[in-house]
Amino acid sequence: MGKKLNRFPYSVNGENRHPAILKKFNGLKSNTKGWSGVNKFFLDSLPLAMLELLVINPVADCLDSGIYPEILRYSRVVILPKKARGIRPLAISECLNSVLEKVIISTLNSFIEGIKGLPDQQSGFRSSRSCGTALFEIIKTYEESRAREDVLAVIFLDARNAFGSLSHKSLMVVLREYFEGGALKILEESLLRLFVVNNRGFYSSIKRGTPHGVPQGGTLSPALFCLYISQIANLSFLDESKKLILFADDTCISIAARNYGELVKKGNEAIALLEEALTQLGLCLVPSKTNILTFGKSKMYNFGLNCIFKMSGSEIKPVKKAKYLGTTIEAKKGELSFESNTKILFSNFRTINCKVSCVSHSLSLDSNATILRACAIGTFQHNLAVLPPLSNVDTVRLQKIYNRGLDIPRGRRFNKVKKGCKLNNRLKRMGMSLHSYDYITKMLTTLGQQSLNSVKLRSTICNIQAVFTTGKSAGQSDFLCKNIVLYDKNLEHKLIEGIPNLFQIENELTLRKGLLDIHSSENCFVVTSIITDALFAGICLQELILRECIDFRIRPELSFKNKSATKNLWPLFAAGWIDEMPRDKRKFILLKKGGPILKKFFKSIPVHLEQSTYCIDCRPPYNGRKANVELNTIINDIVNCSKEKTKSLLGKLDVRTINEVGDTFSNWNSGNEGEIDIKTLIMYLVSQINEGQRSMSI
Repeated sequence: MGKKLNRFPYSVNGENRHPAILKKFNGLKSNTKGWSGVNKFFLDSLPLAMLELLVINPVADCLDSGIYPEILRYSRVVILPKKARGIRPLAISECLNSVLEKVIISTLNSFIEGIKGLPDQQSGFRSSRSCGTALFEIIKTYEESRAREDVLAVIFLDARNAFGSLSHKSLMVVLREYFEGGALKILEESLLRLFVVNNRGFYSSIKRGTPHGVPQGGTLSPALFCLYISQIANLSFLDESKKLILFADDTCISIAARNYGELVKKGNEAIALLEEALTQLGLCLVPSKTNILTFGKSKMYNFGLNCIFKMSGSEIKPVKKAKYLGTTIEAKKGELSFESNTKILFSNFRTINCKVSCVSHSLSLDSNATILRACAIGTFQHNLAVLPPLSNVDTVRLQKIYNRGLDIPRGRRFNKVKKGCKLNNRLKRMGMSLHSYDYITKMLTTLGQQSLNSVKLRSTICNIQAVFTTGKSAGQSDFLCKNIVLYDKNLEHKLIEGIPNLFQIENELTLRKGLLDIHSSENCFVVTSIITDALFAGICLQELILRECIDFRIRPELSFKNKSATKNLWPLFAAGWIDEMPRDKRKFILLKKGGPILKKFFKSIPVHLEQSTYCIDCRPPYNGRKANVELNTIINDIVNCSKEKTKSLLGKLDVRTINEVGDTFSNWNSGNEGEIDIKTLIMYLVSQINEGQRSMSI
């Protein structure tokens, strides 16, 4: 599994498991054109027989020979403006170039993830990771330092022209660690580009790029850059008090210390070492764009704002707020706050309303609602799953702004809601009159939309389910599993605090199968009995959850005792929402295909504005019914079903076993005569999973 990749396998139309050329071609945008002016719309207009000659054969020849023809390396560069008179050159490739690179990147990502070539600190441009993954680490680090009563500095570093500065020679040194033969050759040739600059309708002459950088806008560029920059995650000075967080070129380092004097000393040392490492990679830090936030209970040095850090001989003073990955983070008297981010959200919602009002004369209620849902809700959902919930006051204020936007086609953008009866105006709900509350909820119901709080709940719960089942962010997955408590079917007895990830073995075997498909024509590999037993135990636990023999809760006190963490840190702030969910829906949070079911459940709940799963009107009555599932009557059915699912999964992954599935459990079960104790069973299954995970990590 550790050998280098020497070719990028492919298929024409999905006849094998490799990336399909036609599928990548069909995924292109119809009107996007490169330097030649040829786009997908033009190629689709040609006779079908021409597709093989003009698309399939050229791409297949490049992949087979490991040659990236120079004619495909021409790009049309569009200049986009940035702040402070900066520019961002965006390279737009030819159709064939895009198809070729999309086929390559599919295999490249599978290979790099399979061999764990990227550290867990890198969240940029990776499957099942996002900006929220990096923000979670920042909030978690803050809460940990607060619990230890340490002071903390979060340093956001900015490298000048990061994508355009790295040396091709240095990048090739990194690529040679993972690739060889035709794969290495085609990646090396992809770096050498020719450009035609397009600006304000004028085109420049053809320019040959220098041996530096990767083109922004290129399909391969983000993956290659992340692989290159991730080398700094291995620096020896990083430890529990100095943590690195990466999202492509957006670099953040957090430093904890006992006092501000020690913090400045450790911060300057870390900055110097990090600056030296980045300089060796050909990157240059910009002191003027480096922002530092300081947190801590100590009031010394004005909560750290008067501390002075140094970079390249320049002095850097901490700031009160900084923007990272689209979210504004604020240090307010030593405490982490997102108030400024909320104010920006208000401003963005008002701006969207103003822009929609410019075309209100041509909008119906439905089309206007669709535009607002795409723009305003899209803005609202950025990093929404991991950010702390808004206060009730801010939620109501934001919801009112959104509903004013929905009212624009009626010509009532600046009008207040008509007054209802005096009684409804006196009664309050969520800080507004009952009449206003009813007006907002009825409008949302009519237009088929959910309230902002419902969007928050759905995003958070579905994110928890995705993190648990994919396990791709080790930091998030481990923290989530640590805070899960399993109970018996009626929530009367605690079974175990903290569980292993039930899908880690399956996900690891899937990665190994993907590596085998890339590397070799062989279609199977052998695993030990320990791994087979762990896989079976995980599926058994899933069956117990599915059949409602056991239940679960998230308990914040397992990690943090303070209320601050419970309110601010994912997934702890969602514990109450999960408790409110009915058992037959809550169980899908820990199951593989539970995402669509959870989304459907939240969409079916009547519209309400409260930050809870149900409101006082839609909450189902408590019937006091206890689960009547008897484990002893269905244990054999669960075991047999788990055996079949395990065998099916092993067959799907082409895995050979050296023992019969479930033999170890059968031997354990025969040694425990009489009625099965659910706690003993759970402890046994968890121990099997833990043993299998340790075996996989060796």
